Amino acid sequence: MSKADQKRIEADLFQLAKYNSTPGKGLTRLSYTEEFRQAQSYLCEEMEKLGMTVRSDAIGNLIGRAEGRLSQNRKDEGAHIPALAVGSHLDSVRCGGIYDGNVGIVCGLEIRRMCRENGVQLRHPYEIIAIAEEEGNTFGSGIMGGKAIAGMFDRSILDTLTDESGRTVRKAMTDYGLQPGAIDSVKRSRTDLAVFIEPHIEQGPVLENENLSVGIVNAIVGIRTREIIIEGRPDHGGTTPMYLRKDAVLAMTEIIRLAENTVRKLDDGTVLTCGSIRIEPGSVNVVPGKAVFSVECRSVNQESLDLVFGKIEAHLEKLRGNGFAVSVKPLMELAPTRLSDRVIDALRKGMTAHGLKERVLPSGAGHDSMCIADITDVGMLFIASRDGRSHCPEEYSSPKDIADACDVVYTALMELDQAIE
Repeated sequence: MSKADQKRIEADLFQLAKYNSTPGKGLTRLSYTEEFRQAQSYLCEEMEKLGMTVRSDAIGNLIGRAEGRLSQNRKDEGAHIPALAVGSHLDSVRCGGIYDGNVGIVCGLEIRRMCRENGVQLRHPYEIIAIAEEEGNTFGSGIMGGKAIAGMFDRSILDTLTDESGRTVRKAMTDYGLQPGAIDSVKRSRTDLAVFIEPHIEQGPVLENENLSVGIVNAIVGIRTREIIIEGRPDHGGTTPMYLRKDAVLAMTEIIRLAENTVRKLDDGTVLTCGSIRIEPGSVNVVPGKAVFSVECRSVNQESLDLVFGKIEAHLEKLRGNGFAVSVKPLMELAPTRLSDRVIDALRKGMTAHGLKERVLPSGAGHDSMCIADITDVGMLFIASRDGRSHCPEEYSSPKDIADACDVVYTALMELDQAIE
């Protein structure tokens, strides 16, 4: 059996890296730009070389499709056979790396090449999906392509969100040649998409630290982010006794310490980040009258998210009783996503078939897969990241590790192709 070719994988990644608005400063390829169009054109050419038909949907997801034996054998033209799909996102963060997102699409190409070299025609159609606007760097709202596939796209953002030049989402898509008014047509379902597998770099240090090339993702964390505003009273920092102060910073630190202590006691992988803090008036000799800060919690367990923020809210209520004005603004709310047991089992068989040690781990970052999992069976395979680095020019995953991922997904697809009616 022909296995994944590391040189081809590297060539695809380096070619995609050329479509970049910040050469020498990492990869910047925002959705609906000329660089994005060039990358799509390259993928279109490669897919067509591999005998696939290619289309772009209304939000700009690029889809290559090779029909399977079942669809070719059906005499009634109305019969529709659900596809097995592999892919990830084509856009990047600003000044990021060349592996995030791109690896999943390149794996899709390589698996199609492996099928042809091995003389394999799947029973089901096979698709490669290069997804648009996952990172959210263009309009400030991420996972747009994945949400559209899942039927979760919020049409109101077409006219409310803008890029840095002031263009609305609708205008940017229209200028790119898309039909934003037809976004509802992007929605897929289990009847036409049986499985979606997203190979992706880990963006963390676990696999490399354990000397593993790939790992199976069993869940994608839920994310709850809140902006909390605490208003006390600004006073002279030298003449106001401690017991008479309403210090917003001290009140804020009580919340942060409470949340951190709660998360540490959970011991279930839940993490907490308070990454944005603004203090007013911000003078060294003035008691802080106002603190504005973010609290972000990520967990595979909804109960853990609820516990952390339940304790935060209870303490905020105490602060209100002590004369502080408190408000909470929701910034993000994503529920934890459990991935398909059927796809996980198939990926396990792929790991065993290729002599790879099985490792199952959650994803601490959000992905298109977390939305697509709402409409079909979804699996993810993580690929080791050097030093755990991502979203920076130093991002790197070795061709050997990426090839391992291709081999595992290829074997899993063979299994799923036979198991799914």
